[in-house]
Amino acid sequence: MPHLPLPSRIDLTKVDIRAIVPNALRNLPLPEVDADRVVAVAKDAGYTAVGAAVLAFQRAQVRRREFESWVARHVPQASDALVRAGDVAEQVVATVAKAIRKEPPQN
Repeated sequence: MPHLPLPSRIDLTKVDIRAIVPNALRNLPLPEVDADRVVAVAKDAGYTAVGAAVLAFQRAQVRRREFESWVARHVPQASDALVRAGDVAEQVVATVAKAIRKEPPQN
């Protein structure tokens, strides 16, 4: 990625903002804003976001515990079924191997 050198110091003391802003915007009436109300709403939004994140985390923890419980209940059963299936497969392979050894070669 290319590296662009950034100035270490920018002096904006001599910038004339009136020369930049169009005349139509200079006399634009702005509404009165209650700064304390804006701060209060921002705090409420922040607290709400943090609360939602905490609830989501707790819900994920509950799901994780439910999954752990399900695995603890079902994995032993699945493991036993796999062992039995492996035993049956070994018996089938042994039977087929014996049958192959007993058959005379066909010409």
